Amino acid sequence: MSIEDLKDQGILLPEKEWGEHNLTTTVSKIPIFLLFIFSVLGCLLTFLGEGKFWTWIGIILFFCSFFGVIILCDRAIVNQRKRTKREKQEIETSES
Repeated sequence: MSIEDLKDQGILLPEKEWGEHNLTTTVSKIPIFLLFIFSVLGCLLTFLGEGKFWTWIGIILFFCSFFGVIILCDRAIVNQRKRTKREKQEIETSES
């Protein structure tokens, strides 16, 4: 996709706001790291379980960590939207 396509679909910020917002991540680093460790552990248990009890524990652990990452990233997106909206309001009040 080109920048023009993104502008037409309303995905990009207006050009006057470029460079005005904080670009640091809103994803919590410790929980995402723990979820990564749990997913790797789930994969190892699945492999080493040889189709028995520990295989199913590994599959469940992997899927729980997978959905945990989805939930964590969704919360980060919501927080990023709130932060961008707050920064936009601060910019508008400082210009007035």
